[in-house]
Amino acid sequence: MTEKKEIMVPEVVKEGKTNDASESTLETPPEVVEAEPGMLLSVKNLYQGPKDDDGKRSWVETIPTDLDEPVENSTTAQHALLVRNVKSYDGRKKLSIESIVIQSPLLRKALGQVLEDYPGVRTKLERLTFEPPFAPFVHRWFKFLEALRQSEGTLKEHMTLLHDVLYEELKDVIAFRDDHLSNGVIDYKHVWMLFEPGCIVYSTNKQGQPCAVKFKSGNYAEDQCGELFGMQCQHVDWDGEKFGMAGTVLKIRQFDGTVKISDLTAMPVQYCRSGNAVRAALIERGRTWEKLAGYHYEHYTGTGTGRGDDGRMSVFNINSRVIIDAYGWNKFQPCDAVYVGSLEDSISDTDSVAAVASNASDEGSDDEWSEPDDNVFRITEEEEALQPKDSTKPAALTEEQQLLAASTIRAYSLKDKRWLILTLDGVRPINFSTTAFSSLVLDPQQKELLLALTSAQRAHRKAFDDVVQGKGQGMIMLLAGAPGVGKTLTAESIAEVLKAPLYVVGAADLGSYSYDVEANLRRILEMCARWDAVCLIDEADVFLEARSNSDLERNKLVSIFLRTLEYYEGILFMTTNRVDNIDAAFHSRIHLSLSYPDLTPVSRRRVWQNFIAVAAQTPVVTSGQSSTGIGENPAPEPATSFSEEDLDRLANFVMNGREIKNVLKTAQLLASMKDEALGFSHVKTVMDVEQRYHGRQAELRV
Repeated sequence: MTEKKEIMVPEVVKEGKTNDASESTLETPPEVVEAEPGMLLSVKNLYQGPKDDDGKRSWVETIPTDLDEPVENSTTAQHALLVRNVKSYDGRKKLSIESIVIQSPLLRKALGQVLEDYPGVRTKLERLTFEPPFAPFVHRWFKFLEALRQSEGTLKEHMTLLHDVLYEELKDVIAFRDDHLSNGVIDYKHVWMLFEPGCIVYSTNKQGQPCAVKFKSGNYAEDQCGELFGMQCQHVDWDGEKFGMAGTVLKIRQFDGTVKISDLTAMPVQYCRSGNAVRAALIERGRTWEKLAGYHYEHYTGTGTGRGDDGRMSVFNINSRVIIDAYGWNKFQPCDAVYVGSLEDSISDTDSVAAVASNASDEGSDDEWSEPDDNVFRITEEEEALQPKDSTKPAALTEEQQLLAASTIRAYSLKDKRWLILTLDGVRPINFSTTAFSSLVLDPQQKELLLALTSAQRAHRKAFDDVVQGKGQGMIMLLAGAPGVGKTLTAESIAEVLKAPLYVVGAADLGSYSYDVEANLRRILEMCARWDAVCLIDEADVFLEARSNSDLERNKLVSIFLRTLEYYEGILFMTTNRVDNIDAAFHSRIHLSLSYPDLTPVSRRRVWQNFIAVAAQTPVVTSGQSSTGIGENPAPEPATSFSEEDLDRLANFVMNGREIKNVLKTAQLLASMKDEALGFSHVKTVMDVEQRYHGRQAELRV
């Protein structure tokens, strides 16, 4: 026992002797302490001292003398309620409630049903505390009254006790709410009353698209633009693998006086104008959005939001083919990645969808919303083949989840080379060209071989593997020839036939330094392999040129290019004008090399015919017609006037395909200015100017 007592109440030992037991250890002089820092088994209490002349406090060892005995003890714990009161300054009452502590187990159990799923309320706690403005009771007041009416015995007495306390405190608030909401108006101070957690809210997102979200919580705050009521909400989103709930923030800026609830930037569904029509349109849009989950290759016209060159979010005008791919967005845009939570745990208020129809005003006939065509976004066989095979198809969304679906999609613009957030309104199926491949002026056997190789590669790209796994699974083709002989058109027409995305890579996309080239090339090829796209590296001479002993930096570029191509799994075209200067190491990595000779008179005649046929189908704006299509004279049907003799004469001009296209485009503009059908005379006029400009009058033999 002596040993145990010495451990619990240690004595301070000086070297060579022990302190007298009668001495107090509370005020042990510092010089007699032998314990190491932090090793003395005891507690030392310090107390906040009085303020000094500067209004600051320091810690002291003396217990304050102005302390009262605690009022909450075993006696107060017996009461069903504890009501803490403070002095009131509103001029209508002396005291106001600072907080209410629910101690009755009967009340806690009853409130568990009344306040079920209300954020921040845990009714199983032994001390359940509520503070002003008592939002849970304001939002669930009628449900609380119904529970009071149905209660019996002791529970009814406890419920009545709580009701009397709350009513005395909230009667003015409840009267204010009923008065304003019955008239459809609200002021800024009491806007929180509108939004009960779990209710569905209508608003407009950053892209100007109407949307429905589920309200979770709100609070008054202030930012650089002023005071606001911020609302934490949730909507259904897609992260590339699963549907789930994602967070979104809505704001109601401070306003003066009272305003119509329907004029707020966000409002509960029952106050939305044209509620039935808006609800139907949102659900229909949600079905369309659900169909676009996964990989889709579409065309988009409209505005998109994405990172600019300065890294800031900017708005861009887009008219391009796009690849809808939320998984790719998360992978290649990690700073803006989408994260979703559980779908089932968050969506439980199924009655709220019905509330949209039952409580909304019936003004659907005036609604301007258009319902998307249900057949527009059917998944094609090519897109179905590109969906991840190892992923489980997500379950279909319910009608409420479609109502809460995101109003935007995440996609990559092939023309703008940029990841963007797009609206659904501008998404349309692609009209693939059916004549691009047939108009390609190339040897028929070469065309047949090209189409066979690319089609087989796209269908069976993993059928053949190298000794090293993942190596040599791609199809790399080199197209060599003079400018304007059809090299780029070859890759474009193959992509059209395969209905595959075409990713055109230029030197500017890769950079000038070796570390930029490697990172950008890997990223681009990884995206192309994921989308099963046709990749075209146009004018790849700088990367294909033979290495030398003098230019080490360019040698790095060539080495990086060689190493990266070996592990590419897709279809890759490279074009060059200098095939004789290619590094020897590339020959073993190229599966097919095509040489494009200069155009002959026969091939030039075919090129002229192809472009004239395209011009005949292209509408032009005449001089009597404005750019909006409204003018004094209607635009004539596009027409051309070329005889066989004209085509023979045009074929004699030594021109490449790109020059022919440019001349014909200029001639078409000239013809439209004169309100005439495109003919040989317009082409001759342009060619006269062009030949004189280039000093080639000797070639003009017309």
